[in-house]
Amino acid sequence: MTTSIELGAIRPDTPSRKASPKDILKKSAAIWFGIAAVGHWLFLAYIISFYMPLLIEGGVAALEKTHLPNGYIPGDTIGNAAMVAHLVLAIAIIGGGPLQIIPRIRARYPSFHRWNGRLYMSAVVVSVLGGLYMTWTRDPVIGGLLGQVGVSTSGVLVLIFAGLALYHAVNRRITVHSEWAFRLFLAGSSVWFFRVGYMFWAVVGGGYAMKEVFSMLYFAQFMVPLAVYELYRHMKKSGSARGQQMTAGLIMLLTLIMSVGILGATAIMWFPRLLA
Repeated sequence: MTTSIELGAIRPDTPSRKASPKDILKKSAAIWFGIAAVGHWLFLAYIISFYMPLLIEGGVAALEKTHLPNGYIPGDTIGNAAMVAHLVLAIAIIGGGPLQIIPRIRARYPSFHRWNGRLYMSAVVVSVLGGLYMTWTRDPVIGGLLGQVGVSTSGVLVLIFAGLALYHAVNRRITVHSEWAFRLFLAGSSVWFFRVGYMFWAVVGGGYAMKEVFSMLYFAQFMVPLAVYELYRHMKKSGSARGQQMTAGLIMLLTLIMSVGILGATAIMWFPRLLA
C-alpha cells in the first residue's frame, strides 16, 4: 500500500528559491500527516495500555467494565468475539496505517512495506466485517438508525477501497493503487477521526456532544477526509496558484482543528482512563 501524498517533497533547487503554491500545498499535506500520525500512535498507545491488560487478565467479560457501549453481552459469543477482534486488529490498523505512508520507510524497507500493507489491509477488512455485524445485531449506536447507516457506509467504503487498491496493486498500476490505498487509509481511520472530531467539539463547544452532533460525526468522519483528499489531488495536478494556496490554507485549518481534537482526546479521554 502506497500513497500519493508527497511527504517531504519540498526540495528547493537552491536555498534562495521561493516556494511555489504547489510546494506550499505539498508542505501543508506533509504537516497534516505528521500530526495525524502522532495522533494515531497516541490512540494506539491507549488501546494497548488500556484494553490489552483487561483482555489478558479478565477475558472478554472484562470489557463490561469499560465505557464501550455493548462491549460485552453475556451469551453473545459471536458478537463478543467480533468485539475482541475489533480491538486487537486496531493495533495493526491504527499503528500500521501511518507507516505505509512514510516515503523513507517505503523506499528503504520495501519488504516491510509490502508485508505491513498486507497485514493492514487484512486487518481493516476483517475489523470492518466484525463492526458491521455488531452495528446491526446489537443495540443501536447513539444516533439510532442514522448512526447505523453512517457507520455502515464507512465500512462499505473500506471494503470497496481495499478491493480496488488490491486489484490495481496486482495489476502493477502503482499510481492508481496508491490513490485507492490512501482512500483506504482515510476510511479505515474513521474511528480515529470520529474521536478527534468529538473531542474538538467537547473542547471548543464547551461540553460533550449531543445526539445531533454524533449523527453528524458518523458521516463527517469519512466524508470530510475523503473530500479534502480529492480536492488536494485535483489542485496538486491542475489547480491554479490561487486554488492551491486556498487549499493549503484549508488543510492547515483542518490540521489545527485536528490538533485540538488530538490534545483533547489525550488529556480528557485516553490518559485519565489509564490512571483510573
